[in-house]
Amino acid sequence: MEARANPAGEFAQSLSGAGDRARATESAMPTPHAEVLTAAPAGGREPALDVARGLAVLAMIYMHLVPTVGRASTLERVATSLARTLEGKSAVLFFVLAGISWALQARRSQGSQRWSSYVARRSLSIGLVGVALFLSVWSTEVLVPFALAMPIAFALIARGRKALSWTIVAMFVAVPIATHLWGDYAWTDVREDGTYLAESEFGWVTARFYLFDGNYPLLPWLAFALIGALCTPLLDNARRARIAFVGAAAFAVAAEFYARWARRTFDAEEELGMLWRAEWVPTSLPFVAQGVCAALAIIAGLLVLERLSPRAFAFTSWLGALGRASLTHYLLHVFVVFLPLRARYPDEDWRASTGLAAFAVYVVVAIPLSLLWFRRFRRGPLEELWSRASGSPR
Repeated sequence: MEARANPAGEFAQSLSGAGDRARATESAMPTPHAEVLTAAPAGGREPALDVARGLAVLAMIYMHLVPTVGRASTLERVATSLARTLEGKSAVLFFVLAGISWALQARRSQGSQRWSSYVARRSLSIGLVGVALFLSVWSTEVLVPFALAMPIAFALIARGRKALSWTIVAMFVAVPIATHLWGDYAWTDVREDGTYLAESEFGWVTARFYLFDGNYPLLPWLAFALIGALCTPLLDNARRARIAFVGAAAFAVAAEFYARWARRTFDAEEELGMLWRAEWVPTSLPFVAQGVCAALAIIAGLLVLERLSPRAFAFTSWLGALGRASLTHYLLHVFVVFLPLRARYPDEDWRASTGLAAFAVYVVVAIPLSLLWFRRFRRGPLEELWSRASGSPR
């Protein structure tokens, strides 16, 4: 398996207290945040977001453990085909969920004198963990890009809906331009063994890695979080959620068919292919459309299910438990499952059946442990440590 093909660290919080709701009182003074959150939900967690995050956790772990190549049996053909379908989507879902969570946090903490310190500490603490992972065992990790995106997103959220919208448009316009100017770096910045030059060099190659041709470059991955912030009103408007679900689901299906057609039609290493295929590195606009539509369909669909059929939604509580501990499961599966597999298979060339077995074992153990944990604790283990490192936002 190539390292760059894995959506490593597709965790992203949304990472931790990121399903919390907040509603401003009607008598509150209007602020820029009110433009984004026209009707923020009431205090407590948003179960649908936790379940969506749980789905992203499952897809992330599956993508890390099951290769996208190598099909010796029918089971392995199905497994690798699913891995190719999931590729990138859980990462996008995490970023969209993060944007929703950040918008809710900003609304809840408006006017706080501790807010700037909270954002700085929260971003720095998770970023330092990401740097340690990147330099040691997990070159495709997402925590550093996530830490870089967080303060930028909070600043734009504070400026309101127009600032978010225009930034998203500007980033999407910049994608083909950047691909034309620097698209070749997407190949030359990667060694033959799949590792990045940025792992051992510092300078312009580092900037390219985090801005353009890494696994989660700010251009345009920051836009996913900003789109999430714009979608926050869906949490409190069932009709909008239903419309969003139908539209996003339809576009997601169309985008998937297009991606498969483009994969057969365009050469990935040519500029035209990088522009028109659903390419992760460098991130193309078809990849953006494919990932965003899938993420919005999942989030809106769960919101609709929660409102229309609470009993059916109650059966997803185990997914919500996984989602509430997304940071914990992100790091835990890396150290407990992936690294031991890589020690046994240095080239990450284990069979799909081996990856499936590892995935099944982890999930069977993780689900009951997560449910038991949240009977007693409010946050996951690492989520609690991150919360303490971040301090209070109010």
